Amino acid sequence: MKREINNNIDITKKYSDDNYVDFRDLRKLPYIRLLRETEDIKSKIESLYLCYRNIFVDALPRMERPVLTPVFIGRKHYTSAFKLIQRVWNVKFDFQGDMLLFNIQKMSYLYEMYNFFFLLDVIDEKLRGFDFMEDNNNENNCAKYFRSYRKNELVINFYYEPSYFCRKQSSLNLIRISSKEGSYYKPDFLLEFISPYRENVYCILDAKYSRQETVRKRLNDCIYKYILNTGIYQNPHKKIDYLFALAPIDKEVDCVISESYFPQIGVLSSKPSNTGCVKNIISKIVKSVYGDLLE
Repeated sequence: MKREINNNIDITKKYSDDNYVDFRDLRKLPYIRLLRETEDIKSKIESLYLCYRNIFVDALPRMERPVLTPVFIGRKHYTSAFKLIQRVWNVKFDFQGDMLLFNIQKMSYLYEMYNFFFLLDVIDEKLRGFDFMEDNNNENNCAKYFRSYRKNELVINFYYEPSYFCRKQSSLNLIRISSKEGSYYKPDFLLEFISPYRENVYCILDAKYSRQETVRKRLNDCIYKYILNTGIYQNPHKKIDYLFALAPIDKEVDCVISESYFPQIGVLSSKPSNTGCVKNIISKIVKSVYGDLLE
């Protein structure tokens, strides 16, 4: 069993430090638990051996498949013991079930949750720096999580997993244009900027647990869904203003950013060792949308 585990993963190597937990350390947990359980079973077997070795003095261990002889076949306890030993011989190591807990989908969800709490902290910090206050009176039922900030007539709404359909079904003014391959969209994060002095501004942030080589393709998928196939209610010529994929990469990729033209699109680095990229873009968007109104 130790050999099987060591072939799958190195449980002795530590990837985390005092400040952060690395996903690779999470992958080791099922194997560490399994080793502890087998060590416990081994200890119990050794205790049984010590108890009975003086009774069966001449008995020698035999490493071969057991056979239930006619002498014991009619005895219930011996039959039960035989079946347990037989199960041990028939066991096959399959770690797939344990690893499903930490497969790419689960890792994606963990990365999504990291960005959720990270964005909450960043948005809260940046908006309070501009004298926005959390508005508990503003509610929304189209998202898994919703938080609203207000400064006089200026409102900024943060949505986690908002859903929007081919027809308007909530206060959110996003519309899915075509329903050929589904009926609604649900991006990871959405920032909505509301002001009586200009049109609403929308920024979609989608967490992608991908390597730099593959995140470009996933950005293309986002562009189709959230730019090409998303419209603004009663405003047919307007599109999402900002679309950024968040990925655990080292630097920005495929960023098309301009102060004069929209939409602005790209892949941003978002990971514990690089938080400045997302912080800077959030601050830049707030200043760009509201400008002198922040003073």
